[in-house]
Amino acid sequence: FCFQADTLGMKKVNLKRGFMDFSLFKKVVDELSEFPEKIKKVKIGNHGEPTMHPDLPEMVKYIVSRDVAEIVELFTNGSKLDPKLNSELIDAGLQRINVSLEGLTDERYLQVAGVRQSFSNIVDGVRNLYKNKTEKNSDLVIYVKIADQTHPLGGVDTEPYILSENEKKLFYETFENI
Repeated sequence: FCFQADTLGMKKVNLKRGFMDFSLFKKVVDELSEFPEKIKKVKIGNHGEPTMHPDLPEMVKYIVSRDVAEIVELFTNGSKLDPKLNSELIDAGLQRINVSLEGLTDERYLQVAGVRQSFSNIVDGVRNLYKNKTEKNSDLVIYVKIADQTHPLGGVDTEPYILSENEKKLFYETFENI
């Protein structure tokens, strides 16, 4: 279940959509330097898809350059990972990326997240990221995960989708070398 697709739920808790202004982002990061020690981790992404932000690579680079956190980590659905963005994120010094899958087919993505995604494009993006990190000898750690049980978004189905043994096998075969 992708809670970002639950627009009614987001309204109930007053979550707003939009991009953080880069100057505000820099201010927040600069204020982190006032702590006596580095913080453990900066997580980018939680309430939205960070790879849609046009300044994402510059934001990662800025956090890394300020040396305010032990780890800089990104959470994404993987839909926007392409060779250009992948290269920029690696060059910026990203240390961890978590790719959260909502399904192993285009249809399941639509049912669970309420948006059309090309699963094959996501796989291609993750594979390119791995290839790029390897070629650049980057320390980037890539995690790919899928929920073993999800629910359809706002649909009539009340039964959860539970990964079958064949789907688990497909997941592992698709991402085992990444």
